[in-house]
Amino acid sequence: MTPHDRLAQITATDHGPLVNIAAWTMVCMSVLFTAFRLISSLVLRGTAGKDDWVIVLATAFASIQVVATSLMVAHGLGQHQDSLQPAGLKSYQQALLASLVLYVAALAFSRLSILIFLGRLISVPQKRFRILMKSTSIVILLYLVCLNRR
Repeated sequence: MTPHDRLAQITATDHGPLVNIAAWTMVCMSVLFTAFRLISSLVLRGTAGKDDWVIVLATAFASIQVVATSLMVAHGLGQHQDSLQPAGLKSYQQALLASLVLYVAALAFSRLSILIFLGRLISVPQKRFRILMKSTSIVILLYLVCLNRR
């Protein structure tokens, strides 16, 4: 077996490697941009804000979600349904469930990070604005909980 034989090949019946390429490219860029954001906060302000730590959490969920997506590719994502083995279908479905849960978590925490950032940026002492920010946070957290209960 040559090293070339171990590489995934994109064929007319298997587009799974394309999914892996896209997912891993995006998560690598996400990790880099999150690291740049965290480093710049630490250098410029001397400390990272709550929004920085929440986006780190969102990036962690997104990274784990890409691992679940890769497991789905390993068990048939990108292939015709007729060519899938029944034994791998259960593993595929488990990875799909994990991927969906992690996706919703990553999305919710990235939205919370933006909301916390806006709250820090605008810093209006008005009670009405604080109520709006807290109620929006509650809606986002309910989104996280409710979508993961499907």
